[in-house]
Amino acid sequence: MKIILLLSFSFIPVSIIAQQITTVQAASATASQGTAGNFIISYTIGEMPAVQSLQRNGLLITQGILQPTTSIAAAFECFSSTEVNVYPNPSSGIFTLQLSILKKGKIQTQLLDAGGRLIQKEAFDYSSFLSKNYNISRLAAGHYLLVVWFTEAGQTTIKKCTYNIRKLN
Repeated sequence: MKIILLLSFSFIPVSIIAQQITTVQAASATASQGTAGNFIISYTIGEMPAVQSLQRNGLLITQGILQPTTSIAAAFECFSSTEVNVYPNPSSGIFTLQLSILKKGKIQTQLLDAGGRLIQKEAFDYSSFLSKNYNISRLAAGHYLLVVWFTEAGQTTIKKCTYNIRKLN
């Protein structure tokens, strides 16, 4: 009976501290160690995408989930202004994508609204100079994104660029 009472009283301070949640955030962790009273506090290198902070009597405790995997961000080479041109910009409804890439390959385009929703998607083989018209006259005035990918024939390297298209009334 004494053990049950002791265990039930030992959870009371934890529940009092747990009620002091101040924020939920994302943080990148690093490594360090320190002391607070009779406690040794240490943390580890890693990314903590789910973090919870608790604070009581001047003591801040942050806990989270350590992400075990490494993410590698891919970087794409963008087109030069002589390879790809988008005009007129701003546009009243029709704009042109002009491709002057000197190599053969595959082109993929996506037209997105400002919220990232797909409006139009195309994929085609590219072999020489090309001009493609886009009609956005039925769309509301605002900002749109044209994403262009190019993969050279026989290669795995991808060129990618995003163009901000401004549509006027």
